[in-house]
Amino acid sequence: MANQFFTNFDEPVGKRLCDHDDIIDVTLYFADNTRERIELAWSENSEDNNEWQSHHLEVKSRLIKVI
Repeated sequence: MANQFFTNFDEPVGKRLCDHDDIIDVTLYFADNTRERIELAWSENSEDNNEWQSHHLEVKSRLIKVI
């Protein structure tokens, strides 16, 4: 799924997740059309990398921009 979406800077989300630990928030979308935004803690030692976060993203195919 990450291969299908792009950041505000037109960068594939999957690539961004692999390059940086900087997720700011997560929005959960529910079947009843409601959503909940959850802000994540930020260490503020860097603008790009959050030392309080780590990630593992398994990519089974190349990052391809879907237009």
